[in-house]
Amino acid sequence: TTFRWAVDAIQPVMVELGNRPIYDPVASAYEPFFSHYNVNDYFPVMSKTAVDSRLRAIATEVGGRFVVVAYRRPPVESGDAQPRTPSQNELPDRLMKLTDLQPPFDYGEDYSLYLYSEDR
Repeated sequence: TTFRWAVDAIQPVMVELGNRPIYDPVASAYEPFFSHYNVNDYFPVMSKTAVDSRLRAIATEVGGRFVVVAYRRPPVESGDAQPRTPSQNELPDRLMKLTDLQPPFDYGEDYSLYLYSEDR
């Protein structure tokens, strides 16, 4: 399993945050919206180990636990009705799934919420 930051994919969630920025690990900054559309493959594909390291760095910066909004990829096989959600053993160890958000009524992405905690 590989992972990629996808700030652009979660912009509908960002709208609901009321102009609060989210972390962009490439820019090492917090941004209120994604603004790097002219850069191909802006966010690199990362291994589970690389994502875990990046999440630990964010936890240190914010001083503890935080929520991760994950975009669930569409099904790999055309017969699958549900987007693929990684199993718990595919995720970094300190991520605990909280819930899957309801699917949108129209075209849109499917999201899950995870809690990152050093206590886990």
